[in-house]
Amino acid sequence: MGRASPFHETDGDYRTEKFMEGGSSVLPLYSLQDSLPRLPLPTLEETFARYLVSIEPLADQEEYKATAAAAREFLRPGGLGERLQARLARRSIDRHDSSWLAEWWNKLGYLDDRGPTVFFVSYFYHFSDSPRAAVERTQTGRAAALIHAALLFRRAVFTGRLPPEKVGKKGVPLCSTAYKYMFNACRVPGEAEDRVRLFPAAGNHHILVIRRNRFFVVHVTDAEGQPLSHRDIQLQLQAVVDLAGPAASESAPPSRPVGVLTSWGRPEWAKAREQLVADGNEELLERAEAAALTVCLDDHAPQTRSDVARALWHGDGRNRHFDKSVQIVVFRNGKAGLVGEHSMMDGMPTLRLADFMMKKTMGFSADSSAGSDSSPESWSPVAVTPPRPLDLALSPASLRAIASAEVAFDRLVNQHEMDVLEFTGYGANTIKKFKISPDAFVQMALQLAVFKMTGEMWATYEPAQVRKFLHGRTACVRSLSSAAKDWVLSMEDEGDRRPTPHRLGLLRRAAESHIEYARSAAEGKDVDRHLFGLQRVLAADESCSVFTDPVFSRSKHWRMSTSHLTHEQFDGWGWGEVVPDGVGVAYSIKKSSLLFTVACRRRPEGWSSGLCHHLQEALLDMRALCEHADGVGSKL
Repeated sequence: MGRASPFHETDGDYRTEKFMEGGSSVLPLYSLQDSLPRLPLPTLEETFARYLVSIEPLADQEEYKATAAAAREFLRPGGLGERLQARLARRSIDRHDSSWLAEWWNKLGYLDDRGPTVFFVSYFYHFSDSPRAAVERTQTGRAAALIHAALLFRRAVFTGRLPPEKVGKKGVPLCSTAYKYMFNACRVPGEAEDRVRLFPAAGNHHILVIRRNRFFVVHVTDAEGQPLSHRDIQLQLQAVVDLAGPAASESAPPSRPVGVLTSWGRPEWAKAREQLVADGNEELLERAEAAALTVCLDDHAPQTRSDVARALWHGDGRNRHFDKSVQIVVFRNGKAGLVGEHSMMDGMPTLRLADFMMKKTMGFSADSSAGSDSSPESWSPVAVTPPRPLDLALSPASLRAIASAEVAFDRLVNQHEMDVLEFTGYGANTIKKFKISPDAFVQMALQLAVFKMTGEMWATYEPAQVRKFLHGRTACVRSLSSAAKDWVLSMEDEGDRRPTPHRLGLLRRAAESHIEYARSAAEGKDVDRHLFGLQRVLAADESCSVFTDPVFSRSKHWRMSTSHLTHEQFDGWGWGEVVPDGVGVAYSIKKSSLLFTVACRRRPEGWSSGLCHHLQEALLDMRALCEHADGVGSKL
């Protein structure tokens, strides 16, 4: 079968992949990179002003006084704060071709994390069912359509023909760096830190298909990377299904699940991978890592949104390769989705990929710059190489590792729960009539729901995109504010639950506070990233009471980690919690409905189902408040 082409390996510094932008003949996708502004370094004064406001709802009076005193000492002229800020400023100047934050964030936030990627790092999109029942409601038919569309997008990325993203009325360009890590890329485990391997497109036009735990190299393009026809791709997939054998319920058990090793903790997986290499499998492993993308054909046929969400989030852990940047998962009944590896690429670039895939396969108009195809029923005018299995030699030590990884994975599955809520009472169209930002409205609903469920206010994280800066990824929005707390307490005042203009005013003030913070974060004036940087440049012999303050730790212990992403052809999306005593909440604000996916550690009180229940209550309470207090009920 031969080895994959030589690869480039990165440890998280985006600058080392600059060569992929085309050199002196810059590719269109990267044509605006050099004109992008650099991530700014906020001033100490503005960061600490926002920080002190943000901790008010989480600290009692004495705690707040102590934190404020520590902040004053930190900001003292000629003090530690100024010295640390000067070090960050020097780093920003030294990294004029990147940002002061990027490499730190990629390494410490992702590549150095030693926990499993599944549950805690990876994310998923659940695609709506295809309307093309005759072609795409079968497993291989749906998979072939999605593969065909993804490979058209891949070709546009590698040729550079894909235009850079622009947002807003002014067409502000966004950084394109993340696209380098979308295709023919794979995270590789290390004992202390991971790396990401990038393989050239040329010579690596194959995909990795996993069926009944068995890996297959499948050729689905011509020599130039142009996708085969839908029919030929489907025939290739059917050949894989035939080679893998019938479903587990019909005969023998599936193959040894080498893929489950990618679900393990990173040091354990690194050691197991070394053993696989010692077993003589290095070339086969590299062939899998070099694949354009991974396609998982599952035996299961989940029905409900919650069932599909769990199957995409983790599945049975065996029929996967969680280190690949993009996995397309298709179930026996044609339901499908995408699983993304998060270390070097956030969700917005993969959302653009998914949007293209949905439009191509759903019959909508897709971005023509990503390429067109011939009729999906046509035959490809090239000879097609049959699929080939990647059957690894497994020593007793490797078999023991696989068994241990299965136990560890199943334990994690049993420790988690996930529920999906589709709220059909109203959506963005109605919220806009209330003259409140839909995102801020939903963030306040989450605050109210958590308080209804627990009687507590939780530190809450929402990402803001900062890709308008070179090598920018995300900033942190602290969604819990004093204004939000005041409104929540007013809504849950047992002495008076009637909707009132006063409560509506509190809601509007809370929403405006959220919007103001989000705007600042989107401009790179992010409290948490700045504090992270200041802490990073603290010398070993230096101490700082700001960073040892219990309130500081509490304020960034994200018991509710949230994110907003909306696509009308998604039936859900999500990821796991970021702290053991918290929840992960992914939400979509559609025109006429709201969609929430809630994930957390399993608890006797059932937080995922409980939060979904209280979200419904909160959203109904908020509609009643806005309609009656504002006198707009008859207009809706």
